[in-house]
Amino acid sequence: MTFVNRPMSEAIIKAVPSVEAGGCAAIKGGDVVSARTSEGESPVELRVTSFSRSAIDVFGFELVAGSLDNWISNREAVMSESAAKRLGLQVGDHFQYGYWNWTDITVVAIYKDMPVNSDLSSFDFILNAGEAGMDDWSQWGWNYFIKLKEGADLKDFEAAAKAVAIDNWVKAQGIKLEGMNEKEKEEFDKGWSPHLVKLTDTYFADNVGHPGKSGNRNTTITLLVIAIFVIVIAFINYINFFLALVPLRLRNLNTRKILGSSRFQLVLSSVGESVLMVAVALGLAIAIVTLFRQSSLAALIDTPLSFSQNWGIVALTVGLALLISVAASIYPALFATSFNPAFALRGSLGSNQKGEAFRIGLIGLQFTVSIVLIICSIFVHEQHRFMMKHDMGFNQECLLQSHLTFELASDRNAVESQLKSDPAIKEIAWGDGPFVADGRMTWNRPFKGEQVHWQVYPVSWNFLRFMGIDIVEGRDFTLADEQSENGVYIINETAQKMYGITTEDRIQGHSGNPAEVAGICKDFNFSSLRNEIGPFAFYIYGKEPWSPCCRLFIRTEAGVDTAAVMARTLKALNDLDPVMDDGFSVWVRPFRKSIENQYKKENNLSKLVTLFTVLAIVISLMGVFGLVMFETERKEIGIRRVHGATVKQILAMFNSRFVKIVLVCFFIAVPVSVFVMHRYLEGFAYRVPLHVWVFAVALVAVLAVTVAVVTLRSLRAATVNPVRALRTE
Repeated sequence: MTFVNRPMSEAIIKAVPSVEAGGCAAIKGGDVVSARTSEGESPVELRVTSFSRSAIDVFGFELVAGSLDNWISNREAVMSESAAKRLGLQVGDHFQYGYWNWTDITVVAIYKDMPVNSDLSSFDFILNAGEAGMDDWSQWGWNYFIKLKEGADLKDFEAAAKAVAIDNWVKAQGIKLEGMNEKEKEEFDKGWSPHLVKLTDTYFADNVGHPGKSGNRNTTITLLVIAIFVIVIAFINYINFFLALVPLRLRNLNTRKILGSSRFQLVLSSVGESVLMVAVALGLAIAIVTLFRQSSLAALIDTPLSFSQNWGIVALTVGLALLISVAASIYPALFATSFNPAFALRGSLGSNQKGEAFRIGLIGLQFTVSIVLIICSIFVHEQHRFMMKHDMGFNQECLLQSHLTFELASDRNAVESQLKSDPAIKEIAWGDGPFVADGRMTWNRPFKGEQVHWQVYPVSWNFLRFMGIDIVEGRDFTLADEQSENGVYIINETAQKMYGITTEDRIQGHSGNPAEVAGICKDFNFSSLRNEIGPFAFYIYGKEPWSPCCRLFIRTEAGVDTAAVMARTLKALNDLDPVMDDGFSVWVRPFRKSIENQYKKENNLSKLVTLFTVLAIVISLMGVFGLVMFETERKEIGIRRVHGATVKQILAMFNSRFVKIVLVCFFIAVPVSVFVMHRYLEGFAYRVPLHVWVFAVALVAVLAVTVAVVTLRSLRAATVNPVRALRTE
């Protein structure tokens, strides 16, 4: 797992000979703070994190100034080159940063900026983690990174690390292995199998809690496949449009052939025209990407959209576009120049079954892709909507939240007194960090010969009642619990079932002493719906807390002006703590926003898939338009009209042909869509079912737009004077 304790990790690093360097590092995001070079100066916003000294060697930071030889104190910082330039700092200079209060820091070294696509670029300066937690075997909240020596065997490291971990844990916890039976030893042994995950693999890894940025492999592959489908559809339509122009250009091409132009010259001319068109399209694409980069849609993509930072992608796109333009234009050019000149000059295009089957096959592929995209787009949207509307097991109505400074959180009575003077505020509660999060403080505690491993969330005594979380056994927290000596737990039903805990038990708390298990609460979703509900514990520190709960939760009266309440709350908080007026980043926002942020990736995916879907449908309809235009240039329509066919019958003939194509494509698209969505939805513990109505909507939508396009394009051919249609024969 990603989060471990320091003493065990440090023991492994020191004892295993294949380790070159290792240390703890918090590389995820970095805490946002205000920084200034002197009192009274306008602060700037920077991001701070903490590393152990040895972690610097793991990642290979390149120093441009200073030294790490004497980097010991957490009042000394290693700063990025860009941040140092922003503040005008050099090695030896001092600055202040505000997190809980203003702290004086000395710059001991400046390092070269890390690449923008690295988690190591997500902070501006690093503080020394020092000796914090070095002797605490119960604090499993550290991210450790290890660099192995050149040529080291991974399996050898893991075996040696396991032996060191077991030996140190047994000694630290006083466990008697000789008193265990074989089954107990086997279970104990299973829990101590450390393994390393390559840093380059962590982005997509689903077996670790992510210490940095993360992504979903299925989502990435899905978007890539969709992009390829769109290119394939464009390629197909390129061919179809060239074919649609053949009847109009047949005379010109074959006249040039009679006048001496070779077939090779004619084909080369058509290919050159295609390349020129694609060159113009690339110019338009550059303009569109430039506009996209400046729009709100750019937030859907994490990577920089600058051409200068993506020359490889630019070169690949240009090369692919030119290759496709050549490939797509050769077949229509060969087809147009394949007729006998005398035959072609009479105006008869002719038709053959192979050519017609090929064109219908191309259109069918487009329809299949479009239907798959429509189905997937609706399901992705439905999954996001399902997650946003899912009952998570607590009351989210009229709920606001705010992150407070250390000073404000330490004086809860003053904050509550000030805020409750607002008649729109009904109730207030406190927690330590975000309530719904995929990662938080995790504790391992010995219990009846095994280890209890759960997520722990420190709260105020009224938190469960405030959130509407029911107690199913035992009691709720009381105000007296905040003056307890050793802390108090309330655990969820999953923890009770997993470890057999009762309200009569005592489990080690934050002070190292046994803490009371006051009650069992009903299970609820404390992380995103990607995850199953695991063991969880609410906790009250008692009268000797590690730190105050800095997350403020506010329940307003129903029907109030939420924006006005947030503005008044922010002003009241700023009045209580002047540090906030001095550039400290503080916010008050609806709790719903934090839930939305949990599913930001899914929301972005929904928008991107919808965008791709619309693009694919538009391109597909262009292909249908081109094929209908090709078909309507034939003499068949004029002959049918002369023999008494009505406009309605002509339209029905064309529409029935395309409706049959759509139906065949639909039955191909359904199993493909089901497979794709099963793979996508596997990433969620709670997911929307595959509703039948989604498939019906996709079919009706494609049929409707297809019939509309076919009708509009063939109507012109069906209503033209049949004599004109037959003159070219």
